[in-house]
Amino acid sequence: MPLAALARPLPPIALVAVLLLAPLTGPRADPALTRVAGFDGQVTGVAVAKNGRTFVNFPRWEKDVPVSVAEVMKDGALKPYPDAGWNAWSNLKPLSTGDHWVCVQSVTVDPKGYLWVIDPAAPGNEFIKPGGPKLVKIDLATDKIVKIIHFDPSVAPQGSYMTTCGSARTASTPT
Repeated sequence: MPLAALARPLPPIALVAVLLLAPLTGPRADPALTRVAGFDGQVTGVAVAKNGRTFVNFPRWEKDVPVSVAEVMKDGALKPYPDAGWNAWSNLKPLSTGDHWVCVQSVTVDPKGYLWVIDPAAPGNEFIKPGGPKLVKIDLATDKIVKIIHFDPSVAPQGSYMTTCGSARTASTPT
């Protein structure tokens, strides 16, 4: 039997009861959304730490970006993260790829307070810059990089594009 055949209109009194009781039984609306920041470029990652610090990233898909990874300050301004040096690579001024953001795709904060940044190092979604694909762990308590995991071509071959990293912690999971 088609599902439409099972449907019957509500009697008028039932409809009135539903409409009158809906505000009492329905989900509560959250307070109005607050705009935190606005961006001219495309953001592909947003991460919020337990203390409210917010981080964003901008990939170099179509053009250079002034900052690849940034902390969103209380006034909405973007502060290069972890510093301006890591954000200094550009298509017009390519620097070493292993210690600069090349084309960051994603940022995430884990439960222990580390920001993880994945950089497939493929500006324009094209050629991967040699030595560039990496996963970077930053301690949010010190704003210092504590680990860089470089991916060689056997893990990140030409034509690939790493997009996401996540964390799953269990009691037996090491840091």
